[in-house]
Amino acid sequence: MLLSRLLSRRKIIECVWFTLSRQTNHFTPSQLEAELVAGKGTSLLNWIDGERLFDLPEEIEFLYQSRGFPNAHVDFVFLIKGRGVEVQFQIQEGIQQKVKSISFDGAQLFEPGDLFEQISSFENGPFFPLNIRKDIEKLESIYYLNQGFRGIEVVARVEEVEEGLFSVSFIIEEGEKVRIEKIVITGNVVTDRKTILRELRVKEGDFAYSDRISESKRRLERLGIFTTVRMEEISLSPESENLVINVREGQRNYAGLGLGVESETKPREFAVWNSPFRLRGVAEIIRSNVFGSAGQASLVGQLSLREKRVVLTWEQPYFFGLPLQTYLNAWLEQEGRESFTVSLTTIKPVSEKMLLLATLQWAETTLVGLQIEPNEVDRQFFPYSVTSISGSVIWDIRNDLFNPERGSFFSFVLERAFPLLEEESNYVKTFFKSQHFLPVLRGLTFSLTSRLGLGGGKEDIPIHERFFAGGSNSFRGARFDELGPVDEESGKPVGGNALLLVNLELTFPLVSGIKNLRGAVFYDIGNVFEETNDISLASLENAAGFGIRYKTPFGPVRLELGWNLDVPQEERKARFYITIGNVF
Repeated sequence: MLLSRLLSRRKIIECVWFTLSRQTNHFTPSQLEAELVAGKGTSLLNWIDGERLFDLPEEIEFLYQSRGFPNAHVDFVFLIKGRGVEVQFQIQEGIQQKVKSISFDGAQLFEPGDLFEQISSFENGPFFPLNIRKDIEKLESIYYLNQGFRGIEVVARVEEVEEGLFSVSFIIEEGEKVRIEKIVITGNVVTDRKTILRELRVKEGDFAYSDRISESKRRLERLGIFTTVRMEEISLSPESENLVINVREGQRNYAGLGLGVESETKPREFAVWNSPFRLRGVAEIIRSNVFGSAGQASLVGQLSLREKRVVLTWEQPYFFGLPLQTYLNAWLEQEGRESFTVSLTTIKPVSEKMLLLATLQWAETTLVGLQIEPNEVDRQFFPYSVTSISGSVIWDIRNDLFNPERGSFFSFVLERAFPLLEEESNYVKTFFKSQHFLPVLRGLTFSLTSRLGLGGGKEDIPIHERFFAGGSNSFRGARFDELGPVDEESGKPVGGNALLLVNLELTFPLVSGIKNLRGAVFYDIGNVFEETNDISLASLENAAGFGIRYKTPFGPVRLELGWNLDVPQEERKARFYITIGNVF
């Protein structure tokens, strides 16, 4: 108990070594560790603690049992070595049991080869009773049901034909293949019947494919307009049934109202109209399931003595009958300028990991009451107009969206702006981004992020659409957006038509007792170029630094120091960043 408490609290234990006895033949030490941490993307030492350590013998025994060693037994002893501990596991494997033969009795409608593909047991493989039970479930509850059969019954007859060798015979009563006679929908007061039918993966006259019925239920739930979705199969005869869908609709309306104050400078007087404190109000109205089509409309208004802003959003799961998630946004704003943006975006999932996006945009900004030089205007307020169409491909195979430790991310965007509706834009722009995470030994994670942007056209690209770099999420040797070309008079960054940027990072455990706290070292290289033909490897700037990260459900909180290595030594200053989320 004392050793367990010490290991759990990590007060005096600095390190732990794991060794296996030489009685093990089936697993090498490295193979056993890989099996125990499978899916964690890290080493055993990174997630083990005192309580976890005492559970390991049982886990190792179960691992051996799943490989056909029913009598495997594991003991361990501790050897104190200074401020460290060596944990020595003594493993007795016993005799391995195997499956000698597998047969299927009563299966008339499917070939044995098709059924073999559905089970995890295989001839000359390990014999494990739990796998046999799972195979029965796969055959009965998954394969036959998904083929439209009902009344299926599968049992397994297991015989030991020789010592440690077993024959397995699956006895199958196939039942009858059932068709859906009628689809009955109840509970939809507002929702149009066509909206519900559109989400179903089965229709009247189809066989009762269980996986398609389950997917239909999931699709209805994903609409977000029902609090409850139930599906019930009512048998009419051995060969037919009715599918009854019962839904309960949720609340459709939401309204919110907020009131506050805003200020840009310290107060110097208390006159309402001259005070830097200004009243600010926000009102929001949301209506879901508009026209019973599962669409949602929202209207947000912001009003103060200085600004007016209205945002209208329409979200629809289909676009003119096509299965494309669609968003229509209209943004109107007045704050020392008048601007509007209208965009239409459609999203099409190609697979669980890949998305296609397309966007049409019309935007315009006009300055009013300008009291400073044009080159002093911040770029987000600079007047411009654009009509454009863009397409994007996103492929994300990272193991975690917010705290990835392995996997890759790729995105590619192609945008074409053209003179339409009396707008001036006329350019083409592409942007490619890739990110890779690779776990290495002892909890080290290496990451590589690459970005390439290219643009050009008959007209200059508006400053809003140019490429910028600098800051905690791009080049950590420069302030936000200050890498690359600047205006000669104001010194403000003006961006460029080309971007090349690479971020290299290595993260590692910082304190053994705090698993979410990690250290990092990084190296950034890249630049922003005024024109694409200005790209030169000799012009790339370099930055390096280090930091610490604390993992949260929303991504790591990052504290980093970075230095631009291309400025003279006497001018080289550390840039300090505090942010949340990975470099992305």
